[in-house]
Amino acid sequence: AVNVDPSATLVPWVRLKGQPSYTAGAASVTPDAQGNFTWQRRTGKKISAYFTTSGGLVTSNRITID
Repeated sequence: AVNVDPSATLVPWVRLKGQPSYTAGAASVTPDAQGNFTWQRRTGKKISAYFTTSGGLVTSNRITID
């Protein structure tokens, strides 16, 4: 996401194959000073994900992993 404060808390939103909508992930992440972070979710299904700031003001692009 662009223009995110490095101290912002990011909330992952995920949708597994077969689910009708995205749901908030249980764990949140905080980017480092350069805006980088690592996040993982283990599943054997196709997954789509994106991140928002905790207040929802900034939303990242969505990514889908088969």
